[in-house]
Amino acid sequence: MDDADQKLLRETFRLAWAARERGDRPFGALVADATGVVLAAAHDSVVTDRDPVAHAELGVIRAVRGLHDRARLRRCTLYASAEPCAMCAGAIFWSGIGRVVFGMSMTRLHETMGRGGGEGRLTVPCRGVFACARPLVEVVGPVFQAEAQECHRGYWQAG
Repeated sequence: MDDADQKLLRETFRLAWAARERGDRPFGALVADATGVVLAAAHDSVVTDRDPVAHAELGVIRAVRGLHDRARLRRCTLYASAEPCAMCAGAIFWSGIGRVVFGMSMTRLHETMGRGGGEGRLTVPCRGVFACARPLVEVVGPVFQAEAQECHRGYWQAG
């Protein structure tokens, strides 16, 4: 992981804060090409859109998929403020994106949530999904876990 990866991952933390400030769950994601150019960015909109699958990762995948072919997306990285859930990991694979970098692990997220969140939990790590994928999706993370966790503190207990 290089300086560009670190900068782009930290941008997802800013997106997560923006989501929280607008009343959504604190998650952010972006897709960048092999040169570090951001192709799309999104934050969670589950609450404001009243859509349980309006995760940040799906938002950026929808934004890039129609504009870029699979060969280009294979060379792209999806950065996420937290580890992608099983649904998002499947979407990352099917979109053709070849690499994922994430901040907070699913384990740390669930520890932070405690009994909050009010929903069921599907605790399949993204590596578990990608281990079954061909071609493989490279995964880097968790990275800057404490920093990624900050925007979640107090959020899940307040809801």
